[in-house]
Amino acid sequence: MKYFFRILIVILLVSCAEDDSTPLTIGEDWIETDTKIYHIDTMKVTSSTIQLDSINLDTKRLLTGSYLDEFLGIVSTKNYMQLDYSSYNDINSDSRFDSIALILKHDKYYYNDTLSIQHLNVLEVIDDIKPIEDEYYYNTNNFAVNSSPLATYSYFPEPYKNDSIHIRLNDNYGTKLFEDIRENNINDDQDFYEKYKGISVDNAASNANIIGYSTESLLRLYYTNKSEFGDEEFEKDFPLTVQNSFNNMSVDKTNTFLSGLNNVKDEILSEDAENLAFSQAGTGILTKIDVPHFERIHDIPGEGTIVKANLKLPVKARSFDDNLQLSDSLKVVIVRNDHLILQDLTSGKDEIPVYGILNQKDSEFNNVYYEFDITKFLELKLDEPFTNYYIGIFPVDFLNSIDRIVFENDPNSENQKFLLELTYALYDDE
Repeated sequence: MKYFFRILIVILLVSCAEDDSTPLTIGEDWIETDTKIYHIDTMKVTSSTIQLDSINLDTKRLLTGSYLDEFLGIVSTKNYMQLDYSSYNDINSDSRFDSIALILKHDKYYYNDTLSIQHLNVLEVIDDIKPIEDEYYYNTNNFAVNSSPLATYSYFPEPYKNDSIHIRLNDNYGTKLFEDIRENNINDDQDFYEKYKGISVDNAASNANIIGYSTESLLRLYYTNKSEFGDEEFEKDFPLTVQNSFNNMSVDKTNTFLSGLNNVKDEILSEDAENLAFSQAGTGILTKIDVPHFERIHDIPGEGTIVKANLKLPVKARSFDDNLQLSDSLKVVIVRNDHLILQDLTSGKDEIPVYGILNQKDSEFNNVYYEFDITKFLELKLDEPFTNYYIGIFPVDFLNSIDRIVFENDPNSENQKFLLELTYALYDDE
């Protein structure tokens, strides 16, 4: 059987070989050898969808909203914000409270239909906002809130037109904070944190979009002081403590292909999902890729090496548009059998991280795909043939967006199947 497999591989190599006049740098030791260069594009590439247990976050923006995704289900985001306190202010015994507002500054990120109205609840956090397990916050973390909103706000998001939204909060909340400062019940940040844990912005109803806000958003207290010239208006700002502000991001996969994806060990094969594989930032959904039995290429008589391995992954037609935009590049990592991420996939002697690059040259014909250099991955499989390694793929902005990709790996389609283009050099094959 092994002898038959060797013959089969050799036939495969010869049948896929093409003349190539392009010079290849493959090492000085090859100059005196009878080297043959083969181009192989018939190797099987398998795909599936997995989900990380949770994601440790590095908050660069606040996200709020939800939308129903055709493939993934109901995607939801909300945020928790700890407020920073400075003791400096002009509040005195004669000061008068006017109002209090949350000012959310758009950072121009959005996902899905911004023509639909967004409904928000602003809630008071009643738990201490602090890491639960270690120094990190995770996309699955939740903190208790007062169920009575400080404000309910609805608006049509225009993240590229309006720089911010101004949400007036409950006067009772503002009055209490104002009086605590005026009566010297709050003198430093510790006094403040004891009484005012933070703010959360959540969905007040089903939404159709997710909007990004800057971490320069803030709580603003408005008050009036008397002066010899009459009443004078003042403001006191409470900016975010960014290291203790984060997003909760989740997806309800009920009645989707991914409904069985509940923990880190679960896996949905593409053949069980109409030949589709999925990846989404924020929620921990990854596309998992393998080239099964690649190590058997060593069964070919002679010595050989991988010169180049280029992987093309087509995006499902009509799974993206101006509201569900594709990322220009994708992150690529090495994943173990237990779905633990080991390291970035790199290329070259300088170990430069590999990114999947979007190619939209034939977008009008729905021929859109990402390209990846997976040479080092295949070399790893050959160097450690008894260890199961896989590729994991996800959007670059994995921690601060909700971007998603739908890949299609249809073995019966010429353009919508995964394609590995392998350049393999064989020498001393006698």
